[in-house]
Amino acid sequence: MIKHFLSFLLVIFFIASCGSSNPIKLTDKTLEGTKRPLGVWIKSTRTFDSNLSTNQTFGTLSSRGIKHIDQLIRMQQNEDKSFSIINESLLADFIYTAYSEGVTVNLFLEGNNLFNENNHKDTLSKLESIIDFNRNLYISKGITIFGIKYRVDLEQSTDWANNKESAIYNYLYYLKKAKTLLERENSTIKISVDTNSAWASSNYIISFDREEKSFSSHIIDIVDYITILSFSRSGDVTYSMISDELQYVRDEQFTYRVVPAMAVSPLLNSTTSFYGVDSTIFWRELDKLQEWVSQDKRVGMLIMIEDFDYLDQIPPIPAK
Repeated sequence: MIKHFLSFLLVIFFIASCGSSNPIKLTDKTLEGTKRPLGVWIKSTRTFDSNLSTNQTFGTLSSRGIKHIDQLIRMQQNEDKSFSIINESLLADFIYTAYSEGVTVNLFLEGNNLFNENNHKDTLSKLESIIDFNRNLYISKGITIFGIKYRVDLEQSTDWANNKESAIYNYLYYLKKAKTLLERENSTIKISVDTNSAWASSNYIISFDREEKSFSSHIIDIVDYITILSFSRSGDVTYSMISDELQYVRDEQFTYRVVPAMAVSPLLNSTTSFYGVDSTIFWRELDKLQEWVSQDKRVGMLIMIEDFDYLDQIPPIPAK
């Protein structure tokens, strides 16, 4: 069943047009004053291991009005120490199907130690392989991925256990290396990370690039956008919980940098997740968040589902 193909999902109001048959390029004009379409974060590679899996996936996504996916990939090291995407030809076909369905795709990498200092070389090598994959995707199919998404639970990393400040520095230093590589290669790939709301607090102040500010603020300076989970059933509260990040984006005159998220996971408790809640409540709160987001150029997309193992638990779009 489809629920076995998709795990650890996020639903996103992404920067694309709901009514478009092909993904739209990101511009102020397409976002300003509009609702953000939906998307999902898929923590499984089984979505593209067969035509049946792919068809089931996009059938289910279509019924939820979903227009973006963060698709997990696995990578393997080759004899020459470079890396390659496992089943990359199947992934390329999957991305082409997504494009034909009007769905944009991020490639998603996770691992608590990805940004450890001693892993920078390998993690950067993986990014180089993704850049090559994206280049070949354009040559062979005339399409590209939207970006790359990283999830690193820094507090669970070995760097963090050894020295918190060094762990934060190494995290930021890797992101700067990655951004520099993408710019040097003239790549269109966007870079994004999932962050913790606590990282904007005074407990996470660090000096980096001769500037002292919160960990979260440093990240925003480097990447194209960040994603923050709210753990709330309220659309209004979800928006308010990213106020520190939004204020920083306003102060720096950035646009489309912060992505709030709401959970529908059965693994969370009843006060933090929409799991088991009547679908009308879910969509009502979603609409509230849409009202905030559609007028706020600091918010680039809206992710809704976190740590979620069953796609069919996403409430269907209500009948009108």
